[in-house]
Amino acid sequence: MSAAAEIQNLIVKRTDGVFANLAKLESPAVFQTSVERIFSSGYYFVDLDYECFLDLLRDHSTENKPLAETKGAKDSMIRFAADIVEFPLERRALYKAIKIVDGEAEYFFEPVLLEKMVEEPVFGEGENGERIVIRTEEKCISEPATLSFDEFVADMWGKGVRYGIDAATVRGVIHSGERTRAVIARPLEPLLGTDAGIEEQTDGLYRNDAPKKLSNGRFDLRQYKNRFPQVKKGARLLKKTPRVLGVAGQDIGGVPVEPPLPGDFDSADLSGPGTFVDRTRQGEFIVASLDGFLNIDTATNRISVVEKIVNTEGISVRTTGNITLDCNEFEEHGEIQEKCVVKGQNIVVHADVFGSVISTGGNIHLKQNLSGGSATNHNGDISIDNLATGSIVHAENGTVTIQRAENCVIVGKKIIIESAALCDILGESIEIETCEGCSIAGKSMRINSTGPRRDSQTVVSVIVPDLSDFDQQISETGKQIPEIELAIEKKRQEAKVITDQSEVKNYLVLGAKLKKKEIVLSEQQQDNWKALIAKVTPFLAALAKINEAINALQNEKKPLEEEIAALVQRKREASTGISCAIETILGDTLVQTMKLKSDEASLTSLSPKLLKARLNARSVPGVHLFSGHGGPFDWRYKAPDAEQ
Repeated sequence: MSAAAEIQNLIVKRTDGVFANLAKLESPAVFQTSVERIFSSGYYFVDLDYECFLDLLRDHSTENKPLAETKGAKDSMIRFAADIVEFPLERRALYKAIKIVDGEAEYFFEPVLLEKMVEEPVFGEGENGERIVIRTEEKCISEPATLSFDEFVADMWGKGVRYGIDAATVRGVIHSGERTRAVIARPLEPLLGTDAGIEEQTDGLYRNDAPKKLSNGRFDLRQYKNRFPQVKKGARLLKKTPRVLGVAGQDIGGVPVEPPLPGDFDSADLSGPGTFVDRTRQGEFIVASLDGFLNIDTATNRISVVEKIVNTEGISVRTTGNITLDCNEFEEHGEIQEKCVVKGQNIVVHADVFGSVISTGGNIHLKQNLSGGSATNHNGDISIDNLATGSIVHAENGTVTIQRAENCVIVGKKIIIESAALCDILGESIEIETCEGCSIAGKSMRINSTGPRRDSQTVVSVIVPDLSDFDQQISETGKQIPEIELAIEKKRQEAKVITDQSEVKNYLVLGAKLKKKEIVLSEQQQDNWKALIAKVTPFLAALAKINEAINALQNEKKPLEEEIAALVQRKREASTGISCAIETILGDTLVQTMKLKSDEASLTSLSPKLLKARLNARSVPGVHLFSGHGGPFDWRYKAPDAEQ
């Protein structure tokens, strides 16, 4: 394609300037090819708008807008020069070579001379001796000249500089005419893209160790605001921000320079147990699939939601402060320091406990020692694998299992201890292998061996019920029954007086036979039957009222009888399963009964101090069953007859 054809195809020359036809501009490479054909054919652009020229070479759109709109063009035509003219060879000779350094083009500017051939006359003498031109000769002369920016662009194109000319610098140096070396073209560095990233969707992803603010506005310095972040099922945790590709640059030769490809990742690689990836129109989200606690693995960058909290730092004012957890399971591998409190459910501690562990249910399992602290389970079991010393262990509704206990207060529904010394122990069912200097109270007890510890004897109190309370309640309830039965009997006598009347008796007998269809009345008999009904109707009405009164009295008597039966059953249950068996008594041991009244406060509700005092009291209501230094002991409670 010729330059002229090129002009008429993509680059349009009109009287009002030179335009680029964007309708024909498929890509910047197409425009570059057209420009190459024009420059290589010996032409250049006059009054070139170099900024627009670069836009056409790099891209025909900027900022996501068509270039025509950006430049204010109409009909997809963009004006970028005033004219296209021939580039004379003698003018091209004014432009020198360039030097490429680190991708930049340098040019040495200096004054230039334009050489041209002129005809000069050669003089001689004429016939009369006058000075005349005898001939002309061509002579090369040099005249000062000025470089042109438009020509400079065309010449540099031929020398490989097709992009990035510093128009301001070149124009400035040309205008000043100074002699200098300048960088005349620089590459367009590619615009780097953005790696795919993560946006947090909740403020609770991380621990917040600030002091917790209480409802009264004060701050609890022993409790942190959010030590273990917790989320609800369906909560959006993280959002993936997609990568953004960069924009290609260009070197001074016009060759595109692609930016490095931004990093990307698969959201599934970050989604751990308890989460899932939800892809929506709003983006990709990592969402919690269950209620639980956040766990971020810094090694793999995976986020998980777990029902079980595992902590390895221990519990102290320095690390976690007091902890209150709303979870199904908590596992601690570090020590729980003195005066620190852990509240939760299903708590497992692998290290020593010096503070307090409180559970609302499930199990408390201390795999090491409990020293000077406490373990309380309101609705579950407690087990201590090693030593409990100087501590309080309380599981009123559960089982307490301890390997060794010293100087402890222990309360449980069922208690199993391998070795106990100087402890105060209360439970319904108690099993102890070795007991020294302890005060024990229970309903059913089996002890392998007992004895003193230092100056403290072992005191075993068998809890027996005070049955007089049951007897009194049964007696008071039963007092009302004879009165009701007497009233019922009186009403029955009144009814008998009515039913013994001959007419009423005949009515009742005949009515029963008619109901069973044993007889059939004739017309005359029917008249007699109607007459009989008329006579007995007042008596029947009185009889109905008497029966209603009897039913009312019986309904009044029934709940009293049921209450008495329940009291008798409770009395029987309270008297059942009470026993104490000691296999070997190795030293000073006292066995006694401890009678508890039904209206007396439960021993389990007493404070540790009051409970110790109660268990060690020697004047409690009861009976001494044994006091001595040797021999086995086996006793079972025999209650008086509970029936009334």
